[in-house]
Amino acid sequence: MKLNPHQVALAAIRKQTLANTKSKRTAHAALLRMGIIDSKGAVTKEYTRDPRIEGMLKA
Repeated sequence: MKLNPHQVALAAIRKQTLANTKSKRTAHAALLRMGIIDSKGAVTKEYTRDPRIEGMLKA
């Protein structure tokens, strides 16, 4: 049975997620690499803004 590309991608994401959550240190490093947190451990501005508020400001 041949796997479709969607299944392969999901399996790769699942595998990487398991690797990134093995310990607190690896989870912190993964979040830092993705730009979700800064070097001090604070969540970056891009991920702290509320999209509902931005929608109201544009209207």
